[in-house]
Amino acid sequence: MPLDMVRALDRAKIVITNYHAFLPRETLAVSKGGRALLQGRGPQVTTHESKGQMLQRVMPQLMGVKNILVLNDEAHHCYRQKPDEENEEDQLKGEERKEAEKNQEAARVWIKGLETVQDKLGIGRVIDLSATPFSCGDPVTRKGRSSPGR
Repeated sequence: MPLDMVRALDRAKIVITNYHAFLPRETLAVSKGGRALLQGRGPQVTTHESKGQMLQRVMPQLMGVKNILVLNDEAHHCYRQKPDEENEEDQLKGEERKEAEKNQEAARVWIKGLETVQDKLGIGRVIDLSATPFSCGDPVTRKGRSSPGR
């Protein structure tokens, strides 16, 4: 590697995190009764951090940085919800349905977090990595998978 590129690499700022970090945290611990008292008949009381506060907590070293490179490891777990007419989740029952809903919500947390990074800081590129092969199928119901049972 050329020396001038090594110096540039030394200036890189690296953040390693997972989707849990993008979950908004409570900024004010309030019991159910306390929340009802604070709220009264007015608008809902907000006790979760803002998107900006979440980014400051998750990646403070990237505040002010533009053109962020995101490496999505296990990218097959990161997807948006299908439009209602394509949603096959309704066909699942019981525990399978609960598991599918849990997985879909987790996938959306990561995507929403990346959207916040894009909106507030700017993402230059996202590189998706995955060790699990897919045939553009549904990751929840396993339909369309190229390798059965995975």
